[in-house]
Amino acid sequence: MKLYKYILPVLKRLDHETAQKAALYAMRLLSIKTPKSPSCPALEQHIWGHAFLSPLGLAAGFDKNALSINGHFHLGFGFVEVGTVTPEPQEGNKKPRIFMDEEHGAIINRMGFPNQGLEVFGRRIGSFRLAHENHWGVLGVNVGVNADSESAVEDLKIGMAHLGGMAEYVTLNVSSPNTKGLRTHLQPENMEAILKSVMEEREKIHERLPAVLVKVSPDITHDQIAPLCDVLKKYDVNGVIVSNTTVQRPANLPRDFASQTGGLSGKPLTQASTDLISAFYQELKGSIKIVGCGGIYDAETAYEKIKAGAHLLQLYSALVTEGPQIVKEIEQGLVALLQKDGYQNISQAVGANHRQG
Repeated sequence: MKLYKYILPVLKRLDHETAQKAALYAMRLLSIKTPKSPSCPALEQHIWGHAFLSPLGLAAGFDKNALSINGHFHLGFGFVEVGTVTPEPQEGNKKPRIFMDEEHGAIINRMGFPNQGLEVFGRRIGSFRLAHENHWGVLGVNVGVNADSESAVEDLKIGMAHLGGMAEYVTLNVSSPNTKGLRTHLQPENMEAILKSVMEEREKIHERLPAVLVKVSPDITHDQIAPLCDVLKKYDVNGVIVSNTTVQRPANLPRDFASQTGGLSGKPLTQASTDLISAFYQELKGSIKIVGCGGIYDAETAYEKIKAGAHLLQLYSALVTEGPQIVKEIEQGLVALLQKDGYQNISQAVGANHRQG
């Protein structure tokens, strides 16, 4: 944390993508040390057979190549999700491809899954596991589809085959707006084909089976939620991440910023994401855990997602716009909010909005 404070003025002079890479390498310097585990009973939960010492995690996209896994845990995250990784390396979309509007706490990206591929990614996950056999944190991997792939089903199956035995959970990313046609796989018939293949591949893993999560788009309509949830329940999916970035553009954003193509994240996504969490919670009725993601920038916005129905939360944009201290600030704020409402553990607050009255 102290290291980041010193390099922050330098990072702000760089373009956004270069600054993110520099931050990743700075975090990598922390990886030689074992991070202190969070120790707040009010925030601890047992989910998918694992202890989450904090409900706050790092969202996929920040560390696409699993460069600094241990470093991220030093910030206080209870879990870290790395990726998105595709079977084959790819460059992603043409640069520049990250844009920021600091006034509105908003980021637009059209990265297109740039990554070094499964082989390099898998070696780094393996190295982390060997170096930290008794690590307290939960590790997730986010797998995607190559831009030139002939079969999304096959790409996601390959991701599970290569990484499923090395992570506590695997997220299927079929909701990024930056890979052409990817979101069509959220349609029930396409999702069914993916889950059938991925779940069959998971059963071949000899170690403890990883949880399987699906990351959804904030741009789906409410009448699409029930059919999608039916498929998720049919294949015993363990979790759903709500949500990815949006292609919508609020009217108050500056025109030159809003005109950029790609997925919008940050504060403009806050309410839409929270509303979607509520809709999924009402449909799933607790059968599948929800991970809230999108527009969390303080303890209050985090708590609203918990009360809407999320068990876990993920940060990305706030790390960039607010700085790494935001992790501890949100966790401390959540404890205060729980105490104010008379809850002893955060799990008691999950879905509270649906019980009022």
